[in-house]
Amino acid sequence: MESKKKTKKYIIGILAALILIILSGTFLYVSRPKDNSKIEVSEATKKQTEQKDAEQAKSTDNKNSNQGQSTVSSSNQKPTLDITTAEQVDDRLVVSILANNTNSGTCTITLKNGSSIITRSAPVGQQVSYYVCQGFIISSNEINPKGDWDLTVKLDSPKGTFETSSKRINIK
Repeated sequence: MESKKKTKKYIIGILAALILIILSGTFLYVSRPKDNSKIEVSEATKKQTEQKDAEQAKSTDNKNSNQGQSTVSSSNQKPTLDITTAEQVDDRLVVSILANNTNSGTCTITLKNGSSIITRSAPVGQQVSYYVCQGFIISSNEINPKGDWDLTVKLDSPKGTFETSSKRINIK
């Protein structure tokens, strides 16, 4: 009789341990941090890129039909930078930059708040039919003090060095 009680306690103990393990695993799976490192290109950026592609196609058509006339090629144009995203997403600052009229170089972002300065660099890379400064995701823990910061982007390319005007962002 006493061995049956011990066996029941043993089985109940094993079942309780299994339930505890399953619940712990479920809790850890549900509460894991989500990966927010994916950067979405805004609709405005997509439209701007489509317009640029259409202009380049039109320019190519003009070159083919008017071989005797000279046309301005986008490869001769000065590179420009467009900050398409500069916002805090969860606990990260995400900055996306569209690089026009260049297909190579290095982008450097600079964040300034008083005497505090943060810089990051990334290469220019191709995204489908346009070029971007690849990857600027900064943990907001690295940005101190919290508050307003001035963001600028500089491009060092074979065509020269170019810089955006300052954009104010707020880090919480």
